[in-house]
Amino acid sequence: MVVFEYRDPDTDSIVYHVEPDPGSQNEVSTIWSETESLDSGITIQSDERSGYFVLHHGRQQPASGNIARTFPSDNIRRQMLRYLVCKHLLGEDYVTPVCEILAPKPGREHRALELGTRTGTWIQAVAAAFPHVQFRSLDIAPVMAHAPRHNVIFEVYDFTEGLLLDDNSQDVIFLNFLAAMIKDIRALLREVHRVLRPGGVIQFVDFGMEIWDPDYPTKKVSRITNPYTFQTIELVREHLAQSGIDPDTCAKMAKWIAPDSEIWRPNTSHYRGFEQIQQVVRLCPLSPHEGFPCTASIDRRTAWLIGHMMEMTVRDTVVMLKDRSITHEAAERLVEDTIAELRQPDKCCALKLYSTFAKKRP
Repeated sequence: MVVFEYRDPDTDSIVYHVEPDPGSQNEVSTIWSETESLDSGITIQSDERSGYFVLHHGRQQPASGNIARTFPSDNIRRQMLRYLVCKHLLGEDYVTPVCEILAPKPGREHRALELGTRTGTWIQAVAAAFPHVQFRSLDIAPVMAHAPRHNVIFEVYDFTEGLLLDDNSQDVIFLNFLAAMIKDIRALLREVHRVLRPGGVIQFVDFGMEIWDPDYPTKKVSRITNPYTFQTIELVREHLAQSGIDPDTCAKMAKWIAPDSEIWRPNTSHYRGFEQIQQVVRLCPLSPHEGFPCTASIDRRTAWLIGHMMEMTVRDTVVMLKDRSITHEAAERLVEDTIAELRQPDKCCALKLYSTFAKKRP
């Protein structure tokens, strides 16, 4: 698949033109831009990544014991598509308070931190938008080599064991797609609170692990209407819970970072929580069908892009299904049955994309 980014002169907005390659599912996408490259580099060779990864059911996973064995880290194409889909659903790579905090000020150097580099696509785009800001992007393991940029420092270490940064040193901290990865995300939130300066902004973005009826966004899909989809998501949620992850992390994030949250209680004199907490939720159909409720919230031109990303995501659940004592053949069959079910217009359902942001209390 090739994705071309260009500016539409009629709407003065960025448009993505997608040329699908139906014969491939796992090759790295080529993304081209006249101005800024969205691809941060080339895949690191295996001999350079020794010690960072382990194979789990034949797929690459971070070796750290603090990271759950969930979605494999070797599907570069899915991660690139996820960036494009999320930007479409949210409209921007960052929320308005980020612009306010990072606005240029004479004699003031701004610092921003990203946790969860992955392909580096997101940080490259944001660093281009704020060339005066010094960015630092951390990852648990090196997924790709990254094209150098004057205002980005790329680092790799197990930040779940602590951030190697001074107290009150960052103006903005972005947590990107960590909900199904970090076992003790509450401990990480305390570290984020420590290094974020008073008045600084935290932004957390990820997909929730629940399936919803697009007609009634507060209603979950049932075993009766979507038997295969229901079974798959329930097994994934069971796996997350057994791995030490709360499957409802995204929905609970706003409550967790509030001043009265239990995660601050061990050290209330040091951790005061966050204020001005806001949470934006967008529906993302798993298999968009034009003319059906699942496409009401999206641009029809991006429907194929979303559908392709979601099918890749469903296929990547196989490793988690196998951890639920399901045979390889049964796991593969359940995944394909789920995808076939989602392709039926009357089985339309959706995930929720959460963007939670707030300011650190002074």
